[in-house]
Amino acid sequence: MDFSKINKVAHLEGFLPTKKLSELEVEKEYKITSIRTIQTKFGARHIVDVENSFSVFLPARISRVLTDGEDFFQRMVLDTAENQLCMRYLGGKFNLMEFRYL
Repeated sequence: MDFSKINKVAHLEGFLPTKKLSELEVEKEYKITSIRTIQTKFGARHIVDVENSFSVFLPARISRVLTDGEDFFQRMVLDTAENQLCMRYLGGKFNLMEFRYL
């Protein structure tokens, strides 16, 4: 029996580690390399890959805006593909953050 396929999944090949927003450095800008939507038991959530080194779940309030504004989400996907988008984590009780173009 060939276990190579299941071993890839078991070793998380092709997956970036996930960090909490609170683990990010406050006031630091992070380049977003991709953004995607996943379905969770709490509804649609958005994940960004940061500098191709780790992934971060965006807060639910941001996911709601991106889900409601599909055109806006598609534009963000294009901007990340063109290496133009970054986010800055501002910290605080509510994990404040902002997005901007490079």
